[in-house]
Amino acid sequence: MRLTGICNKLAARDVVRRLAVLLLALLVLPANAEGDRASAESVKAGFVYNFTKFSTWPAPGGGADPLRICTLGRGALNGQLARLQGRTVGEREIEIQVWPPSDDWAKCHVLFVSREDGERAESILRQLAGKPVLTIGDVPDFSRRGGMIELIELENKLRFNISLVTVQRSGLRMSSQLLKLATRVWQ
Repeated sequence: MRLTGICNKLAARDVVRRLAVLLLALLVLPANAEGDRASAESVKAGFVYNFTKFSTWPAPGGGADPLRICTLGRGALNGQLARLQGRTVGEREIEIQVWPPSDDWAKCHVLFVSREDGERAESILRQLAGKPVLTIGDVPDFSRRGGMIELIELENKLRFNISLVTVQRSGLRMSSQLLKLATRVWQ
């Protein structure tokens, strides 16, 4: 008799928890396609930020220089990367640069290549080959074409592939924790 009462209470709590989660999801989820797009772009910007926290660049000469995240393409990530401006990674403050001249790409610590720039991706990546610039893109096959981290959508979730060979050739290092989270690591 006692066991039945305990089971009923646990089942009731489980139902209440599930309803609360469902209600919260309905309140948080965007109501339209434009909102869905902004939400997806916000998640991508979050991934970019977290990638910087698990990556190490060769020792800079200046010590606390800003961490430059550069982006190509109009409205790349719908301006979500701009929200990272001023945040810090370690002791370095993030500086966002949109459309830096190609001569300045090597001065970026991170360069995001958006799907809109897909046809230029290989040219961009050739120019940065061997340089300590973390290249991230949502271009199809980005990590197999010379990019370091490729954002992909699998089963309606954002995932990523890493080209470890490209990362190592650039002098960058990535945390083993980040490598474990990748869907694929190209060696």
